[in-house]
Amino acid sequence: MLTIEKSLTSIRILLVEDTEDTLRIFTFFLENLGAIVSTARSAAEALAIITCEPLDVLVSDIGLPDVNGYELMRQVRALPAEQGGQLPAIALSGYGSRKDVQAAREAGFQLHLTKPVDFETLATAVTRLSQV
Repeated sequence: MLTIEKSLTSIRILLVEDTEDTLRIFTFFLENLGAIVSTARSAAEALAIITCEPLDVLVSDIGLPDVNGYELMRQVRALPAEQGGQLPAIALSGYGSRKDVQAAREAGFQLHLTKPVDFETLATAVTRLSQV
Protein backbone atom coordinates (compact mmCIF):
# COMPACT_ATOMS: atom_id res chain seq x y z
CA MET A 1 0.00 0.00 0.00
CA LEU A 2 1.23 3.47 -0.80
CA THR A 3 2.28 5.63 2.12
CA ILE A 4 1.55 8.90 0.35
CA GLU A 5 -0.97 11.55 1.19
CA LYS A 6 -4.22 9.96 0.21
CA SER A 7 -5.73 13.02 -1.33
CA LEU A 8 -5.21 15.11 -4.40
CA THR A 9 -8.87 16.05 -4.08
CA SER A 10 -9.99 18.68 -6.56
CA ILE A 11 -6.49 19.36 -7.92
CA ARG A 12 -6.95 19.93 -11.66
CA ILE A 13 -4.14 18.30 -13.60
CA LEU A 14 -3.36 18.27 -17.31
CA LEU A 15 -1.37 15.13 -18.11
CA VAL A 16 0.42 15.28 -21.48
CA GLU A 17 1.75 11.90 -22.60
CA ASP A 18 1.77 10.21 -26.00
CA THR A 19 2.28 6.65 -24.73
CA GLU A 20 -1.22 5.25 -24.20
CA ASP A 21 -0.35 2.80 -21.40
CA THR A 22 1.53 5.44 -19.41
CA LEU A 23 -1.31 7.91 -19.91
CA ARG A 24 -3.89 5.40 -18.64
CA ILE A 25 -1.84 4.28 -15.63
CA PHE A 26 -1.00 7.81 -14.46
CA THR A 27 -4.59 8.99 -15.05
CA PHE A 28 -5.98 6.05 -13.06
CA PHE A 29 -3.57 6.67 -10.19
CA LEU A 30 -4.16 10.43 -10.00
CA GLU A 31 -7.94 10.11 -10.27
CA ASN A 32 -7.96 7.49 -7.49
CA LEU A 33 -6.32 10.08 -5.25
CA GLY A 34 -9.09 12.53 -6.08
CA ALA A 35 -7.47 14.62 -8.82
CA ILE A 36 -9.46 15.91 -11.76
CA VAL A 37 -7.36 14.82 -14.74
CA SER A 38 -7.53 16.12 -18.30
CA THR A 39 -5.31 14.39 -20.85
CA ALA A 40 -3.55 15.34 -24.06
CA ARG A 41 -1.43 13.26 -26.42
CA SER A 42 0.34 16.16 -28.14
CA ALA A 43 1.53 19.69 -27.47
CA ALA A 44 -1.15 21.14 -29.75
CA GLU A 45 -3.87 19.32 -27.85
CA ALA A 46 -2.34 20.44 -24.54
CA LEU A 47 -2.26 24.11 -25.56
CA ALA A 48 -5.92 23.98 -26.57
CA ILE A 49 -6.84 22.61 -23.14
CA ILE A 50 -4.59 25.01 -21.21
CA THR A 51 -6.17 28.07 -22.80
CA CYS A 52 -9.73 26.85 -22.18
CA GLU A 53 -9.76 25.00 -18.85
CA PRO A 54 -8.82 26.13 -15.36
CA LEU A 55 -5.89 23.96 -14.24
CA ASP A 56 -3.67 23.72 -11.17
CA VAL A 57 -0.72 21.67 -12.49
CA LEU A 58 0.68 20.56 -15.85
CA VAL A 59 2.50 17.22 -15.99
CA SER A 60 4.16 16.74 -19.38
CA ASP A 61 6.33 14.18 -21.07
CA ILE A 62 9.29 15.69 -22.91
CA GLY A 63 9.10 13.34 -25.90
CA LEU A 64 5.91 14.34 -27.73
CA PRO A 65 4.94 13.63 -31.35
CA ASP A 66 4.53 17.20 -32.64
CA VAL A 67 6.99 19.35 -30.65
CA ASN A 68 8.96 18.36 -27.57
CA GLY A 69 7.88 19.20 -24.04
CA TYR A 70 10.44 21.99 -23.77
CA GLU A 71 8.86 23.79 -26.71
CA LEU A 72 5.39 23.16 -25.28
CA MET A 73 6.51 24.77 -22.02
CA ARG A 74 7.98 27.78 -23.83
CA GLN A 75 4.65 28.23 -25.62
CA VAL A 76 2.77 27.96 -22.32
CA ARG A 77 5.03 30.55 -20.67
CA ALA A 78 4.36 32.93 -23.59
CA LEU A 79 0.63 32.90 -22.78
CA PRO A 80 -0.96 35.58 -20.60
CA ALA A 81 -1.41 34.48 -16.97
CA GLU A 82 -5.20 34.29 -17.35
CA GLN A 83 -4.74 31.77 -20.18
CA GLY A 84 -2.37 29.50 -18.24
CA GLY A 85 0.96 31.24 -18.76
CA GLN A 86 1.94 30.79 -15.10
CA LEU A 87 0.65 27.22 -14.71
CA PRO A 88 2.98 25.22 -12.42
CA ALA A 89 4.56 22.40 -14.41
CA ILE A 90 6.36 19.08 -14.00
CA ALA A 91 8.52 17.59 -16.77
CA LEU A 92 8.62 13.81 -17.22
CA SER A 93 11.60 12.41 -19.09
CA GLY A 94 13.47 9.19 -19.60
CA TYR A 95 16.64 11.25 -19.28
CA GLY A 96 17.76 12.64 -15.95
CA SER A 97 21.19 14.17 -16.35
CA ARG A 98 21.94 17.63 -14.96
CA LYS A 99 21.75 18.92 -18.52
CA ASP A 100 18.22 17.50 -18.91
CA VAL A 101 17.06 18.95 -15.60
CA GLN A 102 18.56 22.33 -16.53
CA ALA A 103 16.87 22.27 -19.95
CA ALA A 104 13.52 21.63 -18.25
CA ARG A 105 14.01 24.53 -15.83
CA GLU A 106 15.13 26.87 -18.62
CA ALA A 107 12.01 26.00 -20.60
CA GLY A 108 9.83 26.93 -17.61
CA PHE A 109 9.18 23.69 -15.73
CA GLN A 110 9.45 23.95 -11.94
CA LEU A 111 10.23 20.24 -11.46
CA HIS A 112 11.81 17.45 -13.51
CA LEU A 113 11.03 13.79 -12.76
CA THR A 114 12.94 10.98 -14.43
CA LYS A 115 11.01 7.98 -15.77
CA PRO A 116 10.15 5.52 -14.54
CA VAL A 117 8.44 7.74 -11.97
CA ASP A 118 7.04 6.09 -8.88
CA PHE A 119 3.54 7.15 -7.90
CA GLU A 120 4.55 8.52 -4.50
CA THR A 121 7.07 10.89 -6.10
CA LEU A 122 4.51 12.05 -8.66
CA ALA A 123 1.80 12.62 -6.05
CA THR A 124 4.19 14.54 -3.81
CA ALA A 125 5.32 16.72 -6.73
CA VAL A 126 1.74 17.49 -7.79
CA THR A 127 0.77 18.36 -4.21
CA ARG A 128 3.80 20.61 -3.83
CA LEU A 129 3.19 22.53 -7.06
CA SER A 130 -0.55 22.85 -6.54
CA GLN A 131 0.17 24.85 -3.39
CA VAL A 132 2.32 27.43 -5.19
